[in-house]
Amino acid sequence: MKAPPNRRLRRIALFLLLLPLLAALGGGLGLFLHAWFLFDRNYPRIDNELRRLAAILENRDPGAPAPKTTGEDELLDSVPLHAQSMAPSRIFDASGALVGEFARLDQRWIRETNALPTFVIPVLIATEDRDFRRHAGYSVKSILRAAVANVRRLSAVQGGSTLTQQLAKTLFTTRQKHLSRKAFELLCAREIERRFDKDSILLLYLNLAYFGHGNYGVQNAAYSYFGKPASALSLVECAHMVGILANPGIYSPRTGAGRSMRRHKVVMNLLVAQGLVGEAWAHREYDRYWVGVAGGSINRANALWPMSVNRSPYFVEWMRRDLDRMFPDETVQRGGYRIHTTLDLELQESAETVLAAGLLEVNKAFPQLAQSNRIEGALVVVDHRSGALLAAAGGSRFTLENQLLRFEQVRRPIGSLGKPFVYLLAHQNLGWTATNLIDDSPMKIRIPGRVWEPRNYDRQFLGPVSLEAALIASRNIPVLRALEAIGPGGLVTLVQGGADVETGRVPRNLSIALGSYDLSPLEVARLYSILPRGGRALKTEKIIAVEDAEGKTVIDNRALFTENTARGETLVSEEASREILAILKKVIHRPEGTAYGAARATGMDFEEVAGKTGTTQSYKDAWFAGMTRDFTAVVWLGVDENIQMESGSGGRIAAPIWMRFVKAAYGSRNPGPLETTGASSAPASNASFLPDEMPTTNMDTNASSGNRPR
Repeated sequence: MKAPPNRRLRRIALFLLLLPLLAALGGGLGLFLHAWFLFDRNYPRIDNELRRLAAILENRDPGAPAPKTTGEDELLDSVPLHAQSMAPSRIFDASGALVGEFARLDQRWIRETNALPTFVIPVLIATEDRDFRRHAGYSVKSILRAAVANVRRLSAVQGGSTLTQQLAKTLFTTRQKHLSRKAFELLCAREIERRFDKDSILLLYLNLAYFGHGNYGVQNAAYSYFGKPASALSLVECAHMVGILANPGIYSPRTGAGRSMRRHKVVMNLLVAQGLVGEAWAHREYDRYWVGVAGGSINRANALWPMSVNRSPYFVEWMRRDLDRMFPDETVQRGGYRIHTTLDLELQESAETVLAAGLLEVNKAFPQLAQSNRIEGALVVVDHRSGALLAAAGGSRFTLENQLLRFEQVRRPIGSLGKPFVYLLAHQNLGWTATNLIDDSPMKIRIPGRVWEPRNYDRQFLGPVSLEAALIASRNIPVLRALEAIGPGGLVTLVQGGADVETGRVPRNLSIALGSYDLSPLEVARLYSILPRGGRALKTEKIIAVEDAEGKTVIDNRALFTENTARGETLVSEEASREILAILKKVIHRPEGTAYGAARATGMDFEEVAGKTGTTQSYKDAWFAGMTRDFTAVVWLGVDENIQMESGSGGRIAAPIWMRFVKAAYGSRNPGPLETTGASSAPASNASFLPDEMPTTNMDTNASSGNRPR
């Protein structure tokens, strides 16, 4: 007898309703069985790794690392993060000499909870796993709460992992997000709970957790972020560190201060909600903490990666910051990368030595200033044919407190360094030559709110003077009259294109004739390089190529250097460049030149060198930019706090450093002829900093770079 149609429909409906539930139960059973199979198959490795960790906590010999495992569907990493031991990455100069080698990241272990700050464990539990002391490795309540939140948002917005599960993930699983991994992770968490007490689990977690920027473990992170051991961290610092744990790539203060602040605030509010701290105290200390961060209490840009070889700290730190932007921290430190750079190690060492000696001499000349604000400086050297960065010295001595890369990070008014480029345009646009007479007499310039009456350095007016004489003696009135004649627009375009800076950095007014705009020493080097390049713009670069551990080239910039040598955007004519370059030779060799005294004092007798001094208002900045056949080099001196240096003009304190560096670079040989090289001209020298093939085997740390222009 057949069932009535309505009953049959009810049975079908019930079956359809039960089908998803049966499928879910079957799928869940399948996932669990698969996870159990993987756990059982890999148990020897899991057992070995947990034994090693127990031995480490007990300060015993940890024994051999866990063996590698393979398999297409393998959930385990080949080697746990804390046990990785790859070859360090190395930085080479252009000839293959070893410049820097990143040290292996040794784990700093904390073996007793009393070596941790009093606050870190309560903050960690309050933020990450409130039921930690009560559960057995997993929390059904947390899993269900996360599942409901994720279903509501239709995405994985919340995790249900306990601290023990997070530790299991760090030790044994990949970063892939799938249910099999979660089930396997839960089984591993149960095994961890079976073997370790709760305090030991917390110790393991804090020792192995990733805090960003290559820092595994709270001790490494404390030294990295705060320069002190974990035991010395305050409650607010602990809250910030725990906040970073959620996603170091997002919440690190070095990669996103705003996001880091908001996450830190969430953690502080959780502590208030759970009665661990008072609300007023939390708000006050949070605000005070971030004022300190803005003042530099967190090492946001210091040389935080340990080095086993570092022959050029300023350049290596410059490279480190670039690599930090291009690759994940641990990739470079642990990845066996080979970074081939344009650095000329001998030139770099000469630059560092000469700059340090010059700064010592200058600071002795201004003893009252040196007591509170030392004069610092930078020296950067560029191959103006290829765009290769040959040397970059960023200060008197590289220390934890003195890591400002002044050749790139300091931007100051360039003063009289800007004058040659006004005359460049006057030659090109108006046909003015070296013999053209310009009126050096008082002038008035109307600016908003007042009338500006500019003066010369010597407070005198000479009447008609030649363009050449005005530039050699660096007179202000003639260059202002020249810019008045041609208009500021062309100069703005020339400076922005030559220095390779963004639009808006150079204002459109007559004061730019006197270098009122801010540039870094490296930007000045690019700007001055257009003179020996016959008016062509230059792109600079310090990386030739980067190879990974397998020898695969992941970055290759060699085409850029070839392009620079062969051509470049024409900004001014070669004829104008040649005329101004000839005048700048006389700045050094003629008695009326602003660098003549420095040349006499240093014994600079090379004829084929050219340059220009620069001094800004109130003697806050002293500059010298100069060229030889082989390179453009720029020296800047000033106080980091941007205060007056007594009477330190560019000719008095910056030019001597430049000249001593050039003498050290060439030794007993004179430079070849300094001439302009247009787009159709051959390079000034057949020598090239670029090897035909990148060196891959030269590991001699005493090797000469072989690139010095001797």
